[in-house]
Amino acid sequence: MTEKMTSSSDLFEGTIPEVLMRSAKRHPHKDAFICGTDHLTYATTVQRMRQLAGVLMRMGLGRGDRVAIYLNQSLESAIAIYGVMHAGAAFVPIDPNTPLDRMRTILEECDIRHIISHEPKRAELVELLRAPNKIEAVVGVTDLANITTFGWDALPAEDAFDGPIITSEDLSYIMWTSGSTGKPKGMTHVHRNGLIYAGMLAETHDLRASDRFLGLSPLHFDMCVMDYIAASLVGGTTIIVPESVAKLPAAVVRLAAEQKTTICYTVPFAMIQMLRLGAMEQHDLTAIRWMIFGGENFPAAQLRAIMEQLPNARFANAFGPAETHQISSFTIEKPPEDGELISVGRPWRTLEALILDDDDQPVANGEVGELLVRSPSQMLGYWGDAERTNEVLHRRHLAGTLEQTFYRTGDLVQMDECQLMYFIGRKGRQIKLRGFRIELDEIEAVLCAVSGVSESAVMSDASNTYLIGFVLGASDVTLETSILMKACRNTLPPQAVPKVLHISTAFPRTGTGKIDRKALLSSLAPLPAHIIDTKNNKADL
Repeated sequence: MTEKMTSSSDLFEGTIPEVLMRSAKRHPHKDAFICGTDHLTYATTVQRMRQLAGVLMRMGLGRGDRVAIYLNQSLESAIAIYGVMHAGAAFVPIDPNTPLDRMRTILEECDIRHIISHEPKRAELVELLRAPNKIEAVVGVTDLANITTFGWDALPAEDAFDGPIITSEDLSYIMWTSGSTGKPKGMTHVHRNGLIYAGMLAETHDLRASDRFLGLSPLHFDMCVMDYIAASLVGGTTIIVPESVAKLPAAVVRLAAEQKTTICYTVPFAMIQMLRLGAMEQHDLTAIRWMIFGGENFPAAQLRAIMEQLPNARFANAFGPAETHQISSFTIEKPPEDGELISVGRPWRTLEALILDDDDQPVANGEVGELLVRSPSQMLGYWGDAERTNEVLHRRHLAGTLEQTFYRTGDLVQMDECQLMYFIGRKGRQIKLRGFRIELDEIEAVLCAVSGVSESAVMSDASNTYLIGFVLGASDVTLETSILMKACRNTLPPQAVPKVLHISTAFPRTGTGKIDRKALLSSLAPLPAHIIDTKNNKADL
């Protein structure tokens, strides 16, 4: 008989480190995390968590402080997030490929004084610390000038550190996304948020202690809650996929087969790459129970193909912004037909959803409106940005003075007579590409900041697989694509860098004088070779 959680109350109670410790009591010698040839049992993970928490506290970390985690996918990723939270602080995951200027912005905004990293990021850290900063201590990289450091191998043997008293309402992590003003924004979550999300994942997909999770999602992507928290909640094992493997679809498929993976939660693009380049037919993948995707639409033809390749697996379309975490999922019972719109499911039982028109009035079934969500797993707000927080939080009154707060998702959806929701698109200028939220206005602002650029327009291609940029230069200036691309790479996260750039002499206009982006996109001729950014043309997962 397959073992499940011992108590349904485990879904939502306590703090995230307590979840790990409960599983360690049930399964002390079972592998919690595996990466390459190395592994951590549940008992060892708890021990290392306590050791790291003790070191951080001795370095001056206080309850409620923020700690940057600047790591490639590794066993240290798990130790870092649990160690920080056990010390009463919140972890702030930094995309390991993010430009240093963007990282500096996040460190400054969060008033971060401690960083957890490892040797592969030494060069970046040395460069980062050259500029004025508030960093006082770094764990994982030693011998940094004028900084207190502590190596991973030097963690003390004692493991009795129990950390400060924290509750489910304490801050647990801050995840950053791009902002339309050109600055990133941080979504603040407390322990309750992460536990409710993890608990609903466990409940919805019948997660078990026997499950083995394919950990493709990096820490700065909220899908990682499945691999790092939900898996620990049920006592499962997470196979952390290092970046060197994640870039090679064939290696990912081989790893999934060798480790007898049962749960895979990632973006459609990653699954499509596994299908196209992973030689799935050459491997035994019959252990897979769930293939869960989210973040963007899955083209019907590719979804059909991968469903045919994995006939024993169940497929689910997951849906929800990082501000609220996932809010629904839809189990796909049969391969979709071309052009068929796949439902994103019904709102989970733990939340309330509204679909409103532009006047904040409910729309009828079948009509399109903006989705608003009231969820116990939604963020407190954007870190240090009360104005932006107030813009996205919608307050409705109930029974006189009782106030309910909903998050404006910016997603346009419609609901059918069976209460199933369908995602139609994004309100305004925000899109999702390969599962990442991208603000097109932010990219345009970066391009317009380059000397000689008078206007810019950025959009995704017709299939929503990559970004195209258009730049209009002043009449007396000769623009170079290499300089424009460099500005983007130095400022933007990798997923927001346009794949191609056109330097235009004129933009089509609407009747009101605005750039006609639809006409601009439809006017594209075959792309000259010199504007193709081959570095971003890789088949990366």
